[in-house]
Amino acid sequence: MNETIWQRLLFAARDTEAMTQALKSALEAEGYIAYNPFPGGSGSPIGKLERQRMFVAPPADGWRRVLVSPEDLLKPAFLASLQLPGPLLDIQLGPEEHRITVYSPDGDSSTDLAALEPFLRSDTSHEALEVAASAILAKGTKPNASASSLPAEIEQMAAEKGVNVGQVDKLMGRMSRRLFRKMSKESDGEADAMKDQARSIMMSQGNINWNSPVAQRLQLIMQHLSVPENWHLPDWKAIVGAYPLALQQQRGGDLLLPGDRETLQRVPDAAEFMPIYYARRITE
Repeated sequence: MNETIWQRLLFAARDTEAMTQALKSALEAEGYIAYNPFPGGSGSPIGKLERQRMFVAPPADGWRRVLVSPEDLLKPAFLASLQLPGPLLDIQLGPEEHRITVYSPDGDSSTDLAALEPFLRSDTSHEALEVAASAILAKGTKPNASASSLPAEIEQMAAEKGVNVGQVDKLMGRMSRRLFRKMSKESDGEADAMKDQARSIMMSQGNINWNSPVAQRLQLIMQHLSVPENWHLPDWKAIVGAYPLALQQQRGGDLLLPGDRETLQRVPDAAEFMPIYYARRITE
């Protein structure tokens, strides 16, 4: 993949604590030191640091989900070094493509669709999985005709005014392409870099557009696997916002600010998540 802006790990094993311990041991082996920036913790380290931040979700349907910070994506070599008693799925999403890598307990990895066969639901098949993997790209269309890349507010406004959302989406796309082509010519290609940065910002920090074609295709594939339905939830922004509030409530604090209850409602089991926050100093 050229660019990854979202990563989620799915660990299939009865020993649900193994994932947490494996991540911590691997990080400590690379010189990272744990820290706790949340209420009751020791705070965040200062200085020039390299961080690795994750949340391990409570077990669901025999799986553990690991939410990875979009700013601290885990590399293949690190994932291959984890000594796990069961298989690991590394799911990555970018603006233009996605990738699912299966890691075996011995560290071998594969991105082939065949590697997903052990995780297929009993009511599906490898052929159906292949259809899902190529369905969107086959004709360049989206599986949901109403899906668009427009912000939710714009979609709602269009619907209220009786405007065709698909036509608005296409129009905005054409206008954006023309604008960036013109800007690129006038700025010696700097606009291309700006476009890439804007795309990353739009899809970073957990704000993934799950109606985009690439995200739709990933969801179609995952529907054929025996993984939790909420494999992609919550997003990073939601858990980072809800977790400290959940801790505050556990410690007897009920002085919530406006909007805090809505934040907690997005992740009602936030207190059951386990943060894995590590950092190491960058040496010159």
